[in-house]
Amino acid sequence: MIISRTPFRVSLFGGGTDLPSWLKKNYGKIFSFAIDKYCYISVRNLNSFFDYKYAVSYYKREHSNTYKNIKHPVVKNLVKLYAKNSRLEIEHKSDLPARSGIGSSSSFTVGLLNCFSKDNQKNNYNLSKKSIHFEQNVLKESVGMQDQIRAAYGGIGFINMHGRKYKVKQLKQSDEKVKLIQDSIVLVYTNLSRNASEIEKIKTKNIEKKNIVRKNMQHIYDVSCEAEKLITSKNFNIKHIGNLLSEQWEYKKKLSKNISNNKINDIYNLVMRQGAYGGKLMGAGSGGFLVFIGNRDLEKKINQSSKKLKTLKIKIDFWGSKKYNFKF
Repeated sequence: MIISRTPFRVSLFGGGTDLPSWLKKNYGKIFSFAIDKYCYISVRNLNSFFDYKYAVSYYKREHSNTYKNIKHPVVKNLVKLYAKNSRLEIEHKSDLPARSGIGSSSSFTVGLLNCFSKDNQKNNYNLSKKSIHFEQNVLKESVGMQDQIRAAYGGIGFINMHGRKYKVKQLKQSDEKVKLIQDSIVLVYTNLSRNASEIEKIKTKNIEKKNIVRKNMQHIYDVSCEAEKLITSKNFNIKHIGNLLSEQWEYKKKLSKNISNNKINDIYNLVMRQGAYGGKLMGAGSGGFLVFIGNRDLEKKINQSSKKLKTLKIKIDFWGSKKYNFKF
């Protein structure tokens, strides 16, 4: 049996600048980190006593005698590429809900690819590169490249991109700024889910056709550059990082009318009134988690102000997608 454990991610700055439609002519810069909440995938051989060839378990249960009948698109296409002559049971478990802005779809892809990988030692670059190619060119999804990279690498830092190339610039685990950022983060769940790829399709069309959207994308990139200067300087100030987060949120909302809604805006305003330094919605938009930066009492204040909101404190994962091979 092979089991992979792949982290989800929090993206603070530069979201959208990793989309292919933007990177054709522009540079992208993402600041993100992997978190200690995971996607778990197990793959094991299925013996001939079962009257089906593939058993796939996620929020549904599938049995099939050919990969062609598997309904889960990631499983179907990866089995086609790597295991179409095998008999397999594939199971998925998750620490957090799908479609919630934490890069869960790409974590699933990275995790299953890691299970199928023949590499004895994990190669972060190869794993992320294969995952990006698979989602963009095999599945034809409207996705960027930040989620696959962070899921594969783990850690915290900047991802610089142009065209199809990217470079990962990690912060050291021992850096005092890393612990301060970690301790300042609070996630708030909107209890809304959405299809990220569909939202990104609209955003991609807007980038290609609307000049005002391209200007706001440039603002998002510029804010990410400003965040990099602050984070890497001796004048690091967590309140300023929070302020930049809210500034970026204002630009992000202008990319598409589908990104925010009244419920998201109400939650955002409520948390800001509790003293948050800044915040934004994670992922493509329309639902999932909001991320806020504030002092150590912020989560307590949010929970006191509303019994309906679900909050989450996280720690940074520094290992990325890991694979365990069990032989019995």
